[in-house]
Amino acid sequence: MARSTYNYYGGSVGGPIIKNKTFFFVDVLHISDVRGQFNQVTVPTDPFRNGDLSAGGTPIYNPFTGNPNGTNRVQFVARSAPGVATVPGPNNTTVDAFNPACTNPAGCPNIIPVALFSPIALKILNLVPHGSTALSNNLSLNTQLRKNPTSFDVKIDHNWTSNDRLDFRFSRSVQNVLQNPIFGIAGGPGGPAKDGFQGTGVQHVQSGAINETHVFSPTLVTEVRGGISHYRNVARQSDYGSNAAAQLGIAGANLDNGFTSGMVSIDLQGGFSSPMIGYAASEPWDRGETNINVGEHLDQDSQ
Repeated sequence: MARSTYNYYGGSVGGPIIKNKTFFFVDVLHISDVRGQFNQVTVPTDPFRNGDLSAGGTPIYNPFTGNPNGTNRVQFVARSAPGVATVPGPNNTTVDAFNPACTNPAGCPNIIPVALFSPIALKILNLVPHGSTALSNNLSLNTQLRKNPTSFDVKIDHNWTSNDRLDFRFSRSVQNVLQNPIFGIAGGPGGPAKDGFQGTGVQHVQSGAINETHVFSPTLVTEVRGGISHYRNVARQSDYGSNAAAQLGIAGANLDNGFTSGMVSIDLQGGFSSPMIGYAASEPWDRGETNINVGEHLDQDSQ
């Protein structure tokens, strides 16, 4: 069972700094929000990992046969012993048709010969947990979404005279978000739609404002206001800064330790959860904006 907890802490205090002149108010709030998530995804079965795709019920054709447009291709047929037969391979070569998953000396359709296994594909499969024997929804895992915002406000009121009042406020909020990836550093499908963000996020929001109120007469009051607000959001996938793709042998993917770091997204069509590994909707970013506002308000009551 995926555990969820929600804790809410906070407090406030206020009072005079200078009697009948200056007053303060401070509040602090912290939330610990841990949401348990149950994930059911589809991963290749152990026979699929070993090249035996016969359970899928669809003919699997050798891409190194036939025409470039896909016509006249020949179905994969593996052999139960090495050195018995060959099949076309890359670059107009032939390779041994042997695969130990084949137990029929006459040949096993829809089983890929071991010699055609991609070394990179084998490394990718090693990053994916093993599921049950079912062809779909065969792996269940629990993850967590953690949100831990902390915020505070400070306000100072000062009465210069009975006709002049100065107010100042400063607020700041920092929210830390962590979404566990299903497959650890390998990423994998995430979120309710299996395409959610998986990584860390830090959001900063702060603002300040000052307000001066002056009463000229019972019928004429003016206010002068100024304020500034700043927002920044930094989001990074779980393997940010690593060269995970290069370690698999995928050249040209990890060009730096920042924006192009980590695992590439690999999507296997045909019913498997997407992406199989890597991250969807998880590009790292660092975004911010600052707004400054100044204004004046004059009220006059004519009687």
